[in-house]
Amino acid sequence: MDPLSPGTEASKNIASKIILFFDLADIAFHKYLPNKFLLHALCIRKSNEAIYRQLTEHASLWPEVIQKDVALLLNHYDIWFTQFDDFLKTKTFALNEAFIFYHLDDQSAFPKTSAKNIYDYCKKQL
Repeated sequence: MDPLSPGTEASKNIASKIILFFDLADIAFHKYLPNKFLLHALCIRKSNEAIYRQLTEHASLWPEVIQKDVALLLNHYDIWFTQFDDFLKTKTFALNEAFIFYHLDDQSAFPKTSAKNIYDYCKKQL
């Protein structure tokens, strides 16, 4: 039986974690939008890192239907983490200071559809 088959304890455990981390990232992102503070950017990063860990730790288990979505999201996170770290090195930021960096190219925008597909897939596991 596939460990990520709906209804298994493993699928529920993995899926519930990913859903929680996506929800936390969404909360942090909406708090970030009004003032772009580093504090909220760090919270987004922490949630994104947790999603990344869950997706990579169980990489061999994702069904074909969302493998491309997982790859696109992981690629986005790899780029985003690298740019985040690089921008953080440019100066010392206070937690209540604006922390805004821009994509270096047109190929690294957040893959909303892929994230939604993964989220929806995880919801079906519960």
